[in-house]
Amino acid sequence: MDEDHRIASNPIPNVYAYECFLKARHELWKWNEAGLNNALDYLQKGLEIEGENAVLLAGMRYVYFQYGNTEIKTDEVTLQKAEDYTKRALEADPESPNAHIVLALLRGWRGNPQEAIKHFKRALDVEPNNFDGLVWLPCFCAYLGKTEGIMPYVERLLRVEPHHPLTHFTDGLVNIMDGKFSAALHSLSVCYESYPHDYLIQWIYAQILLYSHLYDQANSVIEKMVENAPDFVMGKLVWSTALGLSQKKAEGLSILKDPKIEALARGDLGASYYLAESYAVLDQKKEALDWLEHAVDLGFMNFPFLNKTNPLLENIRGDERFKKLLKRVKHEWENFEV
Repeated sequence: MDEDHRIASNPIPNVYAYECFLKARHELWKWNEAGLNNALDYLQKGLEIEGENAVLLAGMRYVYFQYGNTEIKTDEVTLQKAEDYTKRALEADPESPNAHIVLALLRGWRGNPQEAIKHFKRALDVEPNNFDGLVWLPCFCAYLGKTEGIMPYVERLLRVEPHHPLTHFTDGLVNIMDGKFSAALHSLSVCYESYPHDYLIQWIYAQILLYSHLYDQANSVIEKMVENAPDFVMGKLVWSTALGLSQKKAEGLSILKDPKIEALARGDLGASYYLAESYAVLDQKKEALDWLEHAVDLGFMNFPFLNKTNPLLENIRGDERFKKLLKRVKHEWENFEV
């Protein structure tokens, strides 16, 4: 069922409310505070016109999720609002694909990967070309180290939205977490040329450059990213990692003192993992292992990437805590089915 059919079966009858929805979708894809604030305003106007509507309510929940995901607002009140709007969207339409996607995100990034997969698949069963589902399911499975069965979703995403930067972000992340660094480097370098000012693309491109030992190029990209999005927490993590690799470890550690970093990492498996990676490069082994254990507690179980593929974990692989943790990760990875 395509998006036009989906909207037709769960309509926003009022043309002005529907225009508000379309404008909100455009603002959401900007992934910055101004865009999210604008999206919230448009959706609220739509609800004032239309009343309880599953499409509009699911949009509201996605805004509040993205406030947290983009580190603009990481408090529990914001996450609770995402939960509340999800509940209202499901009450209006129990099969709402967008509501199931935010449920997947809320569950998956906080330690319940099996529940997340269930909701992602339910959404894509109803709406196979749902852009958010085609982005988030592969990204989530990449952190689980389960990429075999998700390539059809990535291929569909490349067909449905071939020119969107998040499409190439998704393809790049899946290749990285699958250990295909050359493929990721090629696709992300092309993407970076097309979207040189997109801070998410800057971040993921800097990551693959570091994994590929192209430190000078990474530092150049990071410099632009820091100027472009100075408060971007994931950007600060890759920046601190790059400083560690440049033997500027005191500077790298000073960046990690930002309280927003730990605030995000406590509830986000990706941020927790990248914080562990930064501490590993900065020779802070205890902190690296603490945050790696926390990432695993939240659902990170990419055994091949931890065991061998990631070159930035070399100085903690010989630690007994790491070896013990890896046994747990291997068991969870081998017994998890997507």
